[in-house]
Amino acid sequence: MRLLASFSLVPLALASPLLQSRTCPKPTEFDISQYSVFTQAANQQGYTPQYGSSISFKFSDTTTSISTSCSRSLPPLAGPIADANHYYNCTNPVVKFLYDGSTLYVKEQFACNKKTNTATGSLGNSGDCYPDEPPIPGGYGTTCVIPGSNSETEVAVTSITSP
Repeated sequence: MRLLASFSLVPLALASPLLQSRTCPKPTEFDISQYSVFTQAANQQGYTPQYGSSISFKFSDTTTSISTSCSRSLPPLAGPIADANHYYNCTNPVVKFLYDGSTLYVKEQFACNKKTNTATGSLGNSGDCYPDEPPIPGGYGTTCVIPGSNSETEVAVTSITSP
């Protein structure tokens, strides 16, 4: 009888950790720095640019300890960098971004309880914009930066989704 009793406790002891859900730290904000968007003008007034429209920034999240560079560049005269239909990988592919021409959307995947979750945030293009002209290698266009963008700009996480 004793032997039977000790076996009946084993499944309960093994199930105990499965019944308890671990609490995972979830991102509440991202930090974006060195943000810059260059939109090349369609009319280059006879100038041949060396590169096209581009976006670049640094991403960091202290909650998940992820830091990465993010960028996308187009060849000369290929048009604006805005693409509202696709997310692009950062150097660390758990971070992806989409720029629709006025807002930067960022997604970060992180693990919690053996599931991949996604935190999402956005940053409006409320930065300083100024015209570019040759001899700038990109030719005629507009560059937008966030004032003081060498320092970090906090971006609130607006949603967290899990499968």
